[in-house]
Amino acid sequence: MTFSTIPAHVAIGAGAQFFPNPQQAIKKCISFLNDGGFLLASPFYIINPIPEDLLNLGRNVFGITPTTAGYKARIRLYTHVIGKRQSNEQCLDKSLYHDP
Repeated sequence: MTFSTIPAHVAIGAGAQFFPNPQQAIKKCISFLNDGGFLLASPFYIINPIPEDLLNLGRNVFGITPTTAGYKARIRLYTHVIGKRQSNEQCLDKSLYHDP
């Protein structure tokens, strides 16, 4: 993929889980950025286990398994790829997100 200008930000929804290889997709998105650019992510996570009957309902209605990973597991994907140099704890006002 080529751009006429290099983006300052790349947004990834749903925690990149719809890509066959989320880590590789995140690395590719980061490669598009200028120095100092930001990867903006909105990963879905759970704070309590989801009952199996609701997971089955989600599978039947949407054709996918709903998210069953907690916050730390989802964020680990990003810190593993980009390191801790600019994790969300350093970039965001802590009042804007939930960290169970």
